[in-house]
Amino acid sequence: MRATIYHWTKWRPSSLDKYQVNLPLAIYEELADIRSYIREELKSPDAADKKIQELIAGLRSLEIFPERGFNVDERSKKGPLVPGQLTRGLPIKKDYIAIYNIDESQKVVNVRYLVASKSDYMRLFK
Repeated sequence: MRATIYHWTKWRPSSLDKYQVNLPLAIYEELADIRSYIREELKSPDAADKKIQELIAGLRSLEIFPERGFNVDERSKKGPLVPGQLTRGLPIKKDYIAIYNIDESQKVVNVRYLVASKSDYMRLFK
């Protein structure tokens, strides 16, 4: 009997497995502010570009398995950010957290906030 060998390089998630990630204008503005701060205040254009690339890659990673984020609603005193949808948080490179909801019926991830992980991001839910 021959053993079947599966090659991981041949496995690719189909487009049906992916979620659409929606970013509101406020997220783009936050990314621009982060880039500007690192470029101008820290005088490091290369680091600014690298940080933005990392953040975008982290946000895009929500296309596949967005459920991996932690439950933000259970830490909130106010209840769910969006009634009927669980609010999740995904740390991105230890510096930032993407706060988002998943619309399973549409296979859409709606990113609500991008906040510094050292900030009091729970104030958004009080």
